[in-house]
Amino acid sequence: MTKIRRFTKVKIGLLIMVVLMLVPQIASARSETMPRTAPPPNIVQPFASFTGYKYLQSSLINFNDNKNQKVEISITSQTKSSVQQLGISVVTQKWTGSAWTDFSSTSTINKSNTSSLSEQVTKEIESGYYFRIKVTHTAKQGTVTEQAVEYSQTFVAA
Repeated sequence: MTKIRRFTKVKIGLLIMVVLMLVPQIASARSETMPRTAPPPNIVQPFASFTGYKYLQSSLINFNDNKNQKVEISITSQTKSSVQQLGISVVTQKWTGSAWTDFSSTSTINKSNTSSLSEQVTKEIESGYYFRIKVTHTAKQGTVTEQAVEYSQTFVAA
């Protein structure tokens, strides 16, 4: 009788431990924001290496959804050598279920006589929708102007 009780106590204890381990996972699954549209086509390009350009070389986009309908975006743009002007234009795009549309106003940052530009921008987003960040990189040297467009990975705004 003592062995049966002891075995039952061990089984109940193990069952309680398993349930307690699963509760946070179940709670976190429920707290995720559900998308309001079907997902967009998957295009991932958080790092770009520009080929075929005389000046533009590479770039990097990082972002953090603050979960307060704002996203913090960090952008780095590099050229192969110093240029008279290096610029970035940043806009958030929202997926409507069938197309990407510009959601925020465009932020443009320029820097003179440089080969590197790193900036942070905060943009508003709308909870429950897919978003991506569109960055246009521009390098100007003399009469030559080069532009390249880059997109971040998509995310559902929390």
